[in-house]
Amino acid sequence: MRIRLLLLVFSAFAAAVQGQEGPFVRQLTDRDGLSHNQVQCLLRDRQGYLWVGTSYGLNRFDGYHFKTYLPDARHPQRSLCHEIVYDLAEDDQGYLWIATRDGLNRYDPHTQLFRTWQNTGRDDGSIPNSIVYDLLPEGPNQLWLCCDNRDLSLMDTRQLSFSTFPWKAYVQQVLPAQASQGYQTIYRLARKSDCELWLFTNLGIFTFDTVSQQFGLYSTQKTDEPPHNRPPIVLHDSEGLHWIGDDTGLKLLDPQLQHFHFNPIPAAQPGLAPTQIHRILDTPDGRRYLLDRAGQQLLVSQKNHPIRRIPLGGQPGILFQDRSQQIWLSAGPTLFLLEPGSLRLQKRDIPTQLLRPDPQTTFSDMAEDSRGNLWFALEDKGLLVWEAKTQKWWKPAEAEGFIAYNLSSILADPQRRTVWIASQDYGLFRYEEDSGRFSIYQKESDRPESSLGAFIVNDLCLDGRGYLWAATDPGGVSRFDYEAPADQAFTTLNVQNGLVSNQVLSLQTDQAGNVWAGTSQGLSWIDAHSLQLRSFNRNNGLAHDAVQMPISLGSQAEILLGTAGGFTSFYPDSVLAQRNNPRILLNSGKVFETELADSLNLNQIQKLALSWKQNFFVFEFSSVNFSQPDKNEYAYRLKGFTEGWTQNGKLRRAAFTNVPPGEYVFQVRSGREGRWNPVGLQLPIHISPPFWQRWPFIGLVLGLLLLLAWRIWRYRITQIRREEALKTAFNQRIAQVEMSALRAQMNPHFVFNCLSSINRFILVNEPDVASDYLSKFSKLIRLILDNSRAEQVSLGKELEALRLYVELESMRFGHRFDYSLSIASDVNIEQLEIPPLLIQPLVENAIWHGLMHRKDKGRLSLRLFYAQGSLCIEVEDNGIGRALALELKSKSAVRQKSHGLQVTAERLELIRELYGVRAETDIEDLFQPDGTAAGTRATIRLVQRDHQTATSGKFHPARR
Repeated sequence: MRIRLLLLVFSAFAAAVQGQEGPFVRQLTDRDGLSHNQVQCLLRDRQGYLWVGTSYGLNRFDGYHFKTYLPDARHPQRSLCHEIVYDLAEDDQGYLWIATRDGLNRYDPHTQLFRTWQNTGRDDGSIPNSIVYDLLPEGPNQLWLCCDNRDLSLMDTRQLSFSTFPWKAYVQQVLPAQASQGYQTIYRLARKSDCELWLFTNLGIFTFDTVSQQFGLYSTQKTDEPPHNRPPIVLHDSEGLHWIGDDTGLKLLDPQLQHFHFNPIPAAQPGLAPTQIHRILDTPDGRRYLLDRAGQQLLVSQKNHPIRRIPLGGQPGILFQDRSQQIWLSAGPTLFLLEPGSLRLQKRDIPTQLLRPDPQTTFSDMAEDSRGNLWFALEDKGLLVWEAKTQKWWKPAEAEGFIAYNLSSILADPQRRTVWIASQDYGLFRYEEDSGRFSIYQKESDRPESSLGAFIVNDLCLDGRGYLWAATDPGGVSRFDYEAPADQAFTTLNVQNGLVSNQVLSLQTDQAGNVWAGTSQGLSWIDAHSLQLRSFNRNNGLAHDAVQMPISLGSQAEILLGTAGGFTSFYPDSVLAQRNNPRILLNSGKVFETELADSLNLNQIQKLALSWKQNFFVFEFSSVNFSQPDKNEYAYRLKGFTEGWTQNGKLRRAAFTNVPPGEYVFQVRSGREGRWNPVGLQLPIHISPPFWQRWPFIGLVLGLLLLLAWRIWRYRITQIRREEALKTAFNQRIAQVEMSALRAQMNPHFVFNCLSSINRFILVNEPDVASDYLSKFSKLIRLILDNSRAEQVSLGKELEALRLYVELESMRFGHRFDYSLSIASDVNIEQLEIPPLLIQPLVENAIWHGLMHRKDKGRLSLRLFYAQGSLCIEVEDNGIGRALALELKSKSAVRQKSHGLQVTAERLELIRELYGVRAETDIEDLFQPDGTAAGTRATIRLVQRDHQTATSGKFHPARR
């Protein structure tokens, strides 16, 4: 339960304030986006959001903006059931419970959806009453709640059931008179101990023991109905911030912003102009001197207690303590020395020829060089020097190289034996004590980055490293390096480097040697080593944005800023200290300017899944560090898409376009003024590729391509085979035609010979022989005609035709030779098929060229047998031999030439092409022992070598 006593908050800061008018508080109202200024309850959830319940809506604050939830009948799961919010609570599961005037809501941070419980008016276990005033989580899965005019209630958040405890029955026992009034309600709950609760009711304050379930009466002090007459709501969050809600809105009391202490100094008399502190000087004796320009007076205090007001009678200008501890000050054109003991002013005369009396003349600054000379700068009269050695005044002029009149500041550097003079008309002057010469530095337009920032120089200081710093207007701050080359001596910092404004009015070096710059828009701190900058203004606790007066350094190393109505003091270490939380809140996400679904909480999901079409997305984010949110800076990257960090400054938006499919991580980190935290947000993002880029589809396409390639290959192979088959068929057809042509050529040749023989028998008057010859000839012709129609015939038919042919030829030659046929037992002449008339040409050659020229009776034999797997057909005669036959043939000019051997060779070649059969012909000459010719042996060997190329499947001469 939150402590609702605002006084406790202010008392916690009383010691730190020490006379300050009040703590610095940031005010947030409906003008800043709050739905209503009447704040009822506050809660900072575990994600880092601040929830504000008001009389009109629930608000979620991310440090910059409010998101409001109100009832919406169109979307009940995304809205509240009532706009009046009484209380907020977060349970162990991270659910947010909201008590309203018309029901209990539960907000699920994972889905960003609401669920509502309302009383049904029946005794069915529903919530006792829809008006819920207060909530109190009790460990895991339990939520105490008090409903209007009902007993104490407990909700089991896992079972989503309600139970009650008889508080009203107890009231009837202990307060019977009050109980008779009828209306009895519990308004607030608080924890008294681990096992006891406080119950604040309209009848008094009660206790409840959660173990024994016993009630007790503590006091009859009544509690008013919310929100009447109640103290402000106070929340101390986990970040160390203090939030205050009341009827005027929301206030933030940030301990980090309480280090600027404004010390008010009232005017001398009521009705006079408020004080305007110009310079502040702390002396070793514990006194503090303050120049008041508005009252033209010197204020003296001892240990923060005012002890004297000393009128000056003119415009105060300088307040300076020299090495001899003398205090110098000025009023208009008059110069004074202050006596520390009596606090009396002693006027120091200046020769009128050097400084004519003029009420408008004012001293602006003073310094003491290494020789003890005192240098005085005037706003419109130039420079005056009191020489300690000669005890005389000297006014540098144009003759010495000094041309400026309107001077703003003067600084002596005793270690370098140099005096620097800042002017508002000619820039910066340097006086070297050893040479006695002046030199001038001005802004150079051709190299602005390495020259003085501007012609107007308002103030000077030396940092801890010995560098000179010049406050320019409007050129920022320029640092001078004695050791650098002349064209590189200046380094200028401006708003591009983080300076709060380019109009720099005053400078001061703190105890650590770093530089503080007062500008028209606030205060900037500059690290003398790294040149890192940090800035402060009213939003950071400063009393005023403009720091116009010279900055002073107090005796306790605090920085003192004079201003209207008093002065501000602070310790640099306290102001510069900061506590950063690296966590980042992801407030919204858009895809193509369309908000992601309301049920998607980007802070809760493990990975954001997008499609390839959703490659343009925008995220908005903020830091959970609500302290001085204007100082937060951000950098982001989409790892896997861009490896480098995008420096986003104070912008809280990241946009990405044309992101290809893949795995990415959206990362954000925050920082302040150059100091970066670790990565505070990492959101994995998966952009799925289109279906045509996914492996299943790619695999399918590759499979289809492979299938297509295979089909093309198969088609091509089929085409090639078809072409080869067509080519083979064509070749076979040609061979068959040629074979038929050969048979056609052979048949007329044989017929011619037979007819010649018949004709001869008729001529010699042998009709019986001619008749027998003609009968056999007709049978042979019929058999030849039958066989010629087929490509192959059985070996038996071929031998029958051959027998008839031999008998005819034997009759022609008067039976001059004998004929024999020998068939091996393993040769089946009925199953073997050969081309017709394959053997006949060899027999014809044996008869006509071998046996017909023999004077005695010859012999012709035919043998069929297998040898080494080949079918052998052997034709042997005992004729005159090939040599003598060739000789006789060459002498004959009229005899018919034989074509048998040529025809046989051509037919054997066609057999090889058609049937894949190796057909060979071997002709051997036979000789007697004495070397004379004994005949000829012709052998045909048929070997089937490739069954696949023998397409007919009919010619099988090999042994089966």
